[in-house]
Amino acid sequence: MLSIGLSLFLTGLFLGAGPCLVSCGPFLVSFIAGNKKDFKQSLRIWFIFSISRIFAYLVLGLFTGLLSQTLISKVYETILAKYLLIFGGLFVLLIGILMIINKFPQMKLCNCLEENLISKDKISIAIFGLIVGFLPCAPLLGVLTYVALISKSILKAVFYCFSFGLGTLISPLILMVICASYISKLLGSEVRIYNIFQKICAAIIIFLGYQLLRSGLSF
Repeated sequence: MLSIGLSLFLTGLFLGAGPCLVSCGPFLVSFIAGNKKDFKQSLRIWFIFSISRIFAYLVLGLFTGLLSQTLISKVYETILAKYLLIFGGLFVLLIGILMIINKFPQMKLCNCLEENLISKDKISIAIFGLIVGFLPCAPLLGVLTYVALISKSILKAVFYCFSFGLGTLISPLILMVICASYISKLLGSEVRIYNIFQKICAAIIIFLGYQLLRSGLSF
């Protein structure tokens, strides 16, 4: 059990330095740099995101133990995947739009959303971590299939998925997150330049949301 857990931890470690870096990096870096997050705030964002993603893996581990390969072959890859992609795309789009319009007069709904998802970023980052954790991707589906095949109990399935999630926690993305905070600090004193930079970050997030949404609608 421990040896398998270690192998899945190493799998998460390598994937965190590869596919996860590419899929999560643009959003987190753009969000941090585009909202003037400092060093401590950036690490807090990374921690909240990682814990939320690991929680998603624990839930998947639980259902994998309960449903075995049914979760992988019939439910997760078909029924849920489409709606997860659509929801994830809409949420990421919303974050990008709020980052663009937060300097302009807004309706009460926009003010409320901006306050809770941008100014108080814990909620938005936690939701994003859950979205990333649940979104179906080839490496994650491979891990879940492997866990379903080797797990002889629910506890083992949850432990294996937790080991995988713990591996993804140690990622070069931490360095990107820290660098984003310094970029934000560097440009913060130049208001005009920073406003342009913020809009670029928001545009990147909107594009990422559009890509997820398009994937969901065409699934």
